[in-house]
Amino acid sequence: MDTNSIGIDKQMAIIKVKEILKKDIVILDTETTGLGNDDEIVEISIIDKNENILLDTLVKPTISISYDAYKIHGINDLDVIHAPRYPEIHKKIIDIVKDKTVVIYNASYDFRILEQTSLIYNLENPLKHAKDIFCAMKNYSVIYGEWNVYYNDYKWCNLSKAAHYEDVDLEDIEL
Repeated sequence: MDTNSIGIDKQMAIIKVKEILKKDIVILDTETTGLGNDDEIVEISIIDKNENILLDTLVKPTISISYDAYKIHGINDLDVIHAPRYPEIHKKIIDIVKDKTVVIYNASYDFRILEQTSLIYNLENPLKHAKDIFCAMKNYSVIYGEWNVYYNDYKWCNLSKAAHYEDVDLEDIEL
């Protein structure tokens, strides 16, 4: 892709972010037992665009937290032993996201993990109640602007790399 096209795409991605920020949005993030098809949520946080915390809780899973997941988020099985089970917070998640645009970094992953966790308890994925889901990672990949020739699309950028690129200091953030 030529430099001019990348520049135009970047401008459009920035405009899209500005439009999203005018909407009634919430920002959602999860931590999980792992990355697989049987993994589930161990933490969920949701804030509004003014950084008000709407939900921030550990969640007791039905399976153990993998060591690889622990290395990423620092949550272990002992940390969640007294946490609520997913069905105890499910309705609250629905109430928060209902009719809102939900912003998620790597939305397809969080959607899948919420789906997997919901299915364990025969519950509906709460994100199905959202007005819209906006993947901040896909949009940011356009702003970052690194083209992936193999996939013929912009290269996805993990959150740590995005924070570094945008000069966000993560050093003082505790796991």
